[in-house]
Amino acid sequence: MTNTKGWGGVRANSGRKKSANTKKTVVIRVDENLLPVIKVIKENYQAGQGINSLISVTNNQDKAVIQSPSNQTIDLLQENKAFTNRINELTINRNEEHIKATGFKNQLDKLQKVNLDLVLQRDTANLQVISLQSKVNSLKAYIQGLEQSINAFHAKEYNCMALKKDNSRCTRPAKTKINWQGVEIKVCLQHSKMT
Repeated sequence: MTNTKGWGGVRANSGRKKSANTKKTVVIRVDENLLPVIKVIKENYQAGQGINSLISVTNNQDKAVIQSPSNQTIDLLQENKAFTNRINELTINRNEEHIKATGFKNQLDKLQKVNLDLVLQRDTANLQVISLQSKVNSLKAYIQGLEQSINAFHAKEYNCMALKKDNSRCTRPAKTKINWQGVEIKVCLQHSKMT
């Protein structure tokens, strides 16, 4: 039954055309160790060698298989792996020798020691700064105390020198001088009348 509307389904002359040279293939499982040998056989077969030349038929051809390129390939792969391992070992050894020869580790130790010394010097300088700042603050407080004392003496010098009834000194500014019991003192206008 054919579809006349063209909505999909089976169509005449559709799909990939068969080639006259199409070869059948088969999927098989083989050991992983045989894979390089099979690849070499396949490459030689595609290159045009006959099947008889690829596979030994009699016992006297077994030696030829041992000497075949596929076994040589396996040997070369194993030899290449051994060389790679040896190169890696030599590289590691060379790097270690280079580090020892250049004294990189010694330089690193020296740099760490210098860094530690610098940190200790910075900490010492920081403690000195804190100590000096404390002394500066103490001196500032002392100076303020001296200024207050000077102001107090100055006030005493220019304030009234008369005593009040409670025996405390008058705090008013002195405006005049009087002679009190043979001593000249500075007094305010209120105490200027004492004689």
